[in-house]
Order: sequence, then structure tokens, then C-alpha cells
Amino acid sequence: ERQAKAYFNFTDADDAKILRLYRRHATSQEIADAVGCSGASVLRHLKKQGVKVRTNGQSRRGYNINEDVFETIDTHAKAWALGFIAGDGCVHKDRLSCNIQKGDIDCLCHLARLIGTKLPVKPKGHYVQFSVRSSKLVSDLNAVGIVERKSLVLKPWNGPEEFMPSYWLGLIDADGCWHKRAGRDHSWQLSLAGTRAVCDAFASFVESIIGPIGSINKHFNISIYYLSGTANIQAVAKVLYANAVVCMRRKKALADEILSRPAKHKQRSLQRNSRV
Repeated sequence: ERQAKAYFNFTDADDAKILRLYRRHATSQEIADAVGCSGASVLRHLKKQGVKVRTNGQSRRGYNINEDVFETIDTHAKAWALGFIAGDGCVHKDRLSCNIQKGDIDCLCHLARLIGTKLPVKPKGHYVQFSVRSSKLVSDLNAVGIVERKSLVLKPWNGPEEFMPSYWLGLIDADGCWHKRAGRDHSWQLSLAGTRAVCDAFASFVESIIGPIGSINKHFNISIYYLSGTANIQAVAKVLYANAVVCMRRKKALADEILSRPAKHKQRSLQRNSRV
């Protein structure tokens, strides 16, 4: 057996092996067994080489993530992800998870690329699941309103104005609907389900684009915001997708269909109707 090495006695071949194995997510002890030294020596050597050593939690995960991704929401991709998680995500203790239908797996792939590399997106019956553990990531989500059992208490994010369209787009991709109504004119309707606070904030966002219009109805324990009229919806869709770098493909196709239609009527600005 090779004698255990102190960190300063590693050969170039040892150094290459240590870095290669560490990047493949081997533990310090597994590397130590392969090289013939102690786990502590491996960690000292990695630090000396300027390698950022994984925490115990990161080592247990078996893959790297950007735990600081939601510390500051400063890109359209982060804002979209925040909105999508606000709608379809779930946080519990130190875990973030999302379950959506298989056809919308592209949304979970967007999250995987944003949060880190090689994150697992797993099939689960008719759904696909994304799950990751990180106390730091969950703590940052808690700070912007995404808490446990959020369905009835969620408060909307109030971020920089330039990123709010992407946030609302993420929420619509999760809990919204672009719907073609039955009838001769096949007009369109946009809806968003959520807490009353979320619907009120989205109504204000729409109002900033086309004036006070739309309605909020209560359905059991949730509220639903409705907007009708092709011209109105086209105006809102243009703003939502103007700077979108990620989005749900299925709903983007519906929005593109709406935007391609000629509006038969000029958009109307009406007093918003709210029914509690």
C-alpha cells in the first residue's frame, strides 16, 4: 500500500486524478482511497489549488447548484423562474420541488439550467418532477414570498419594474390560461388564478398597460383574474413576451396565435369589476 501523503507531496499525476475525481462528484474519502492518502489531505490540497470545496450538503446531493441564484433577482430568467415557482413550486424545510405535466417539461429544464447543472428532472406517472435540496436557496425564496403552504397566503413579488413582465409571465405559465372562447367570434380570454393579493397585483400590472379593465372572481379558496377582448390581450401579451428569455412553449404558441389575429375592436378601458 502507498503511504498516506501530506498535501505537499502529491505528484502531478495525483493532482490530475484528484481534480478529475472531484469534478465527477467523488467524495474526499473516495478520492483519498484512490490516491492513497487521507480525506483531510485531499481537502487541503484542493483548497491550495484554489478549488471551491463543496459543503457537506452539496456533497450529499451529488451535483452542483447555484445556491445564490435567488439571492438577487436581477435577470429576466430569474424573474420568470420566481414567478413559475410561485405558481407551481413547493418549498418544504430545505427542499424545492415542482411537479408538472410531461408536455411542459421544458419549464423544468429552464429551472435546471438556471439553478445548476445536471439537476434531476424525473418522470413520475403522467408528470415530471424537479426536486433539489438547499437551505440557502429555500431561505432566499422565503424572503421573496415563496413559503410553505403558500397556496392561500402567497404575496406577489414587488421587484424592479423592468423584470415584472417576466415574473408575471412565469406565473401565467404556471397558473394562467390563454383561452379561446366558444362563440362565433372565437374571442380570447386571459386568466390567472391565485391569492387575492396576487390577482390584485396582476390587475394593477394590466392597468398600467391598458387601463382599469378585467374582473376578479372568487372560486372556492382562490381568486381568478379575467381579461377579455382580443385587442386587450394582445397588448398585454406584447409586454409579457417583449423581453422573455425563457417561457413555456405550449403557452407561447397560444400567445403567438393571439398576436397573429387582427383585432376586431379597439381596446376598451373599463372600470375593473371585482366580485368577492
